[in-house]
This record gives sequence, C-alpha cells and structure tokens, in this order.
Amino acid sequence: MDEQLDDEGFIALSEPIEVDRDAPRPAAILRIVGEFEQRGKDVVDLFEEVESPYGRAVLPIHLRDEEGDLFIEVLTVPWDDSSFEDALRAAAVLRNSRYAGARLELLSAYPAPEEMAFFFGRSPAALLQLDLLQEVREDREPEALAEAFRKTAARHWGVDLDYDARCLPLVEELLKVLLRKDEKLAPKSPVLDVFVEGLGCYLGEIIRNNAREAGSWDMEQGSEGNWTIGFRTRSADPISEARAFLNNGTERSLSNYVGSELEELNRDRNYS
Repeated sequence: MDEQLDDEGFIALSEPIEVDRDAPRPAAILRIVGEFEQRGKDVVDLFEEVESPYGRAVLPIHLRDEEGDLFIEVLTVPWDDSSFEDALRAAAVLRNSRYAGARLELLSAYPAPEEMAFFFGRSPAALLQLDLLQEVREDREPEALAEAFRKTAARHWGVDLDYDARCLPLVEELLKVLLRKDEKLAPKSPVLDVFVEGLGCYLGEIIRNNAREAGSWDMEQGSEGNWTIGFRTRSADPISEARAFLNNGTERSLSNYVGSELEELNRDRNYS
C-alpha cells in the first residue's frame, strides 16, 4: 500500500475503498474489513488497544502484509480540531508502543487535513512534535509549555538544554535541520501550534531567567492571542518570533532576537 492519501482522504490503493459519509463508524469499519478480506488481506485485529508510556489508543484496523504491520484509522464524519488532535494523539501512542515501526494510514469519508499524512509518517520532525503534544497534554500555561519543549527536544536530540541563551545557536541549527528549512533540500515540514507555542515559551523563559527586570506572562488580547511577557519598561512577544522563525527560519535568528531583548532589558537604567 502507498502511504500517501488522495485528494478525497482515501488510501491510495489500486482500487480505492470509499467510506460512506456520516455512516456509523463501527459499521463502516466492519464493511471496510470485509473488503480487505475479499482482497486477501491478513486482518490481525479490530479495535486493537495499543499502549505506550503516553497512554492508550484504540486503532480500528490492524493488517499485516509482506512489509509488516499496518494500522488504519477510519473517520466517517467531517474533520474538526478535536478529531484532528485525537488522530495525532493516537499516532503518538502508536509511535511509542511496541508497534513503533508500523505503518499508519487513513481512510476518511471527508477530505483530511493536508498535514495528516506527514504526522502519520515516521520522520524525526513528526515524531518530535507528536511527543511534545503528548508531553503538554492539557497544561498550556507558558512555564509548562517551555519545560515540555525543553524536555522533549533534549530527549530527541540527545543534548542537555537549559534556559541559557548560549543554547540557542545549537537549538536554531537543530531546528533548521529537523524541519528542513533549506528549501533547496526539501519543502519545509508542517508545524503544529503546540510546537510554535512550546518554542516561543522556551525563548520567553530564557529571556525571563536572564533579564534584570522581573517579567511575568500575560495573555495578549490582540489578534494572535499570544502569551506575552510584561516587564516594567517593555514587553516581549517570543511566540510571534517563534512563529516567524518556523515559517522563515533561514531569514531570522532566535539567538539575535533573544540577545536583542536582553540587551535592551539589561541596559543600565534609573529604576527610581
């Protein structure tokens, strides 16, 4: 089977299996399994519960062929933010289970988000972001986001990161390699919002930990709805800077941004 999805969200089979829109999911899965069996596919299990350190996920179809294990997710209703995140979390569980090397594909009645094929794959960029999503879970406070990014990135890269600005040149280079920002090499990888927020909060905690002024996180009421850092003399918006870097990494520098913020904040001032 090809791991790519066609424009309608079907697995790219020689004879595609279509999913009836808005059909009851269990009934749709049973019908799909019947079609696979008619084609001579080895169906290992239905609604298999997969476990990992991140929790459990139930994947509807488990096949096995000459290439190994293959899990198939099935969705019969339109995609929304919740179903997208649920699918990503299931992928994260699978990638940290005993089936880490299995293929994961999708059969969808409605067009799937274009990023789904990427995050169902096994690239380092996909795996790191999936692990960060699970590390964050429900806690989206800035300090927790920063620590989740630091721990996840350090685990995947095998380096000891802390909140010292001297780490940033290395982080910058590792991110450029991870996300293939050099477009001569490959198109840039999709990036999850949680990855943008985690990187931005990590930058923000470096600024807060190294500034002479005390700063606190505040939720900006602007169009981006970002967390920003308020200081007595100025404010910083590291999440917007992280977003700009991830979109245009070869043209920006996280090190320069943090250095500039700290230089401004740490100038000698009369605070009286």
